[in-house]
Amino acid sequence: MKTVDEIYGELLASFGKRTGLEPREGCDLSARFYALAAQVCALYIQADWVVRQAFPQTAEGEYLDRHAQLRSLERRPASAAEGVVRFTAGEAATAPRTIPRGTVCMTAGLVRFETTGDAVLEAGELTAEVTYTLQDRSLELRYTASSTRTTLCNLTNHAYFNLSGHGSGLIDGQYIQLLAGRHTPVGEALIPTGAIDPVDGTALDLRDLQPIGGRAYDNNWAIDGWDGTLRSAARVWSPDTGILMETLTTLPGIQFYTGNFLDGCPRGKQGAHYLKRCAFCLETQYFPDSPNHAAFPSAVLPAGAVYESKTVYRFTTAETAEDAQR
Repeated sequence: MKTVDEIYGELLASFGKRTGLEPREGCDLSARFYALAAQVCALYIQADWVVRQAFPQTAEGEYLDRHAQLRSLERRPASAAEGVVRFTAGEAATAPRTIPRGTVCMTAGLVRFETTGDAVLEAGELTAEVTYTLQDRSLELRYTASSTRTTLCNLTNHAYFNLSGHGSGLIDGQYIQLLAGRHTPVGEALIPTGAIDPVDGTALDLRDLQPIGGRAYDNNWAIDGWDGTLRSAARVWSPDTGILMETLTTLPGIQFYTGNFLDGCPRGKQGAHYLKRCAFCLETQYFPDSPNHAAFPSAVLPAGAVYESKTVYRFTTAETAEDAQR
């Protein structure tokens, strides 16, 4: 099994070969490549988790946190009968399919899981598809996936937004509302503890529309009333432009991230520097680390079942914060 550093080196080499560029060490793009490398290693670990469902024991494992560092989590000793799982990804399709105008569809390559040793698990294939549809001032993201073997499936989107304009600077003066009265607290390694706590009396109570301010957010909230249907989860409003963005989803959680590690590298459109806290993300998802917490909604995709989720970013305008408040 390759290490994070080995995968990171391969990603940088491939990027340099295709673009002729070399990301500066420590810049946000370099950090993103390292995060991607760590996610691949995390997929090894997730596949390993699938193997371990055949045994009562769990093993020592490393899980990816948001800052692209692998943290060790204590597990009970592994069974000697458990084998090693290798992860390989197929070639991603690059050409869009012929579909209705206004929609772009991309299909990822097959994801294959193989085992060696005495682990009892046949190789499986996971296929995933995301369809982007732009209509009626909304961007809809529709995900589907299926697997020939039971596995984990938690798909999301990490787009950055700045409703005052891409080069307008800090987002501190923009307003946020999360329709969520509970959150999943984390430990020192930014891994959820397994609790689902109320936000009452904490800095994470964003149920009323309020300025984002100078706090660095990187937290998961449990969306109120989640039942698998499309429902509103968040609203963000810019007093500079009047743009109001509402996020709706069928998923149980939403991660609000305020670009705490952006550092201006590389430059964006029109030479703009995207610095720390100059954009935010609203990532709809199953709760992080859900396989290890029985109280969390399950991200397990049974063999032969179909994963489906939808997220919508809906854009309107509002003249005042009172108008923007739900």
